[in-house]
Amino acid sequence: MHLILVSQADPPFDDLAKLRSRESLTEIRAPHFSISVEEAEVLLKQHMQVALPYGQISAIVEKATSHTGTVFHMGLHLQ
Repeated sequence: MHLILVSQADPPFDDLAKLRSRESLTEIRAPHFSISVEEAEVLLKQHMQVALPYGQISAIVEKATSHTGTVFHMGLHLQ
């Protein structure tokens, strides 16, 4: 059995520590979803055809707290 759980905080399960110690748990944390300004520039300019100056892309990434999904949705809005 495989269980996928998506959460912004650790769920209140007592067994998480046991699963971690047995290496039976794969965790994907916020840093895995972050995007750099350079990566956002490639995403917006090359893949989404949204031409913005580097400074504006940097501001978007900062406002999005480096969250890739937020930058992507901003790109959709700007298309």
